[in-house]
Amino acid sequence: MRSIFIVAIVCAAVNLYSSTNAQVLSRGIPGRMSLHTGEQTPGLPTLEDEDKKKITNEEVKSPPDESPTSEATTEQGLVIYGRNSCGFTSKYRKELKQANIEFIYKDIDNPANDKEFTKLMINAGLNSVDLPVVIDKGKMSIRPNLVSLIKNNMSKGTDTEAYSQTKTVIVYSISSSSSKQFLGDLNEYGVKFTFKDVNSPAIEKEFSKRMIAAGFSGSVKLPIVLIDNKIYVQPSAVETMQKAK
Repeated sequence: MRSIFIVAIVCAAVNLYSSTNAQVLSRGIPGRMSLHTGEQTPGLPTLEDEDKKKITNEEVKSPPDESPTSEATTEQGLVIYGRNSCGFTSKYRKELKQANIEFIYKDIDNPANDKEFTKLMINAGLNSVDLPVVIDKGKMSIRPNLVSLIKNNMSKGTDTEAYSQTKTVIVYSISSSSSKQFLGDLNEYGVKFTFKDVNSPAIEKEFSKRMIAAGFSGSVKLPIVLIDNKIYVQPSAVETMQKAK
């Protein structure tokens, strides 16, 4: 009897830094996939239309794919294996680009990349993985900590000097798990900031006054970050770090 080896890929949902009084940007769960065939079962929608506009091919341009051999891939520096429909993959690509870190992106929906990726997973003895899978200096990691990945590779980009903040950063948000994640990432990057909880009546009044003066109306997505009084809506932690220099 012929046996068939199947490796399943999972890309879980991502909730970007958001709040209950804002429109939540959520990324859905793509279907599972058998790597040896590239066959995909239906899954939930992956990226909302508004988020697709933010992460376009022009904004996060994929470098050309290299020769589909696992031996060559591990020597190419930083390599990201993922899917265009995966929210985590899109987040990694976007923030690595914002940090000016060079990387090679391999979309595993491409048959050649799928074959290469399957070989890597089989050689590693893995049956199921979360995306993205990262090869960094020849070492494979499954959805590694993004802040650590960026900090460890900063010298590969244009920002080789030690981080030095020159601007004032104020974060308006609420106390939530997503907010804590964002603030934690800022701390890891060494960004000094003041957090203001808009659930406080006094802070809410201050916040509303600032936003109205800046021309905003209706609901807004959190966090709102002020960098030297310039407003940024839902910036990433790495984007905040870069703009606070």
